[in-house]
Amino acid sequence: MPIPKESLSAIQAAGAAVHAADTALKSAVQAYADHVRQSMSQNPFDLNTDSLFEEWKTVARLSQTLEQIEAELRKVHQAALSLGQGVLPTANVSPRLRAPSRVREPAATNSIPVLEAIEATDVVVKTARKAKQAATKPIAPKDESKVEAKSKKSTPKSALSPNTQKLWDQLKTVLNAKKFTVIKRTKVGLDAGLPTGSVTASFTKLLENAYLVEDASGGLKLTSKK
Repeated sequence: MPIPKESLSAIQAAGAAVHAADTALKSAVQAYADHVRQSMSQNPFDLNTDSLFEEWKTVARLSQTLEQIEAELRKVHQAALSLGQGVLPTANVSPRLRAPSRVREPAATNSIPVLEAIEATDVVVKTARKAKQAATKPIAPKDESKVEAKSKKSTPKSALSPNTQKLWDQLKTVLNAKKFTVIKRTKVGLDAGLPTGSVTASFTKLLENAYLVEDASGGLKLTSKK
């Protein structure tokens, strides 16, 4: 069955929008690269330079994601075109089924077999006695201490690594659970005593385990349950 032209146009429009967004992101990646190069030439040991480098990598990854989405939309469009274009068939084109022919019922025969009489016997009911015995059998009480120990054992808490724990202790001094705050993550990690290469991984671990909440602008706040 062919794909309607409206669906093909919608797929093509989605691909064009993704392509435009990818082009804009590529310009942003180039701008970040120029800014990082300039900052490195001026002061390569500045903490803001490290943070700017991390942001540049994030924008580059977003651009790569859009390239993959554009490639997948191109495949979808090609597959839809291979089905052909046209109008969906209407209901009156579908073939009609013939009504089934009337089947004649077989003629009744005069000879009807006579069922033999069955002699009734007494039925002994045994289930009532078993049910009575089950009702009178005492039920052993459950050991509540074992149940409580089992419930506690089924919900283990994930332990943080030493570096992540240091970062978590430092974040509790600069963040709260009431509002989002934009911070220099690299600077906070260095203040906590972490090496530069472990700061991003520790932040990711805290976000994945719901110690932190991040908004669309990159602001962070503590979760009230931690």
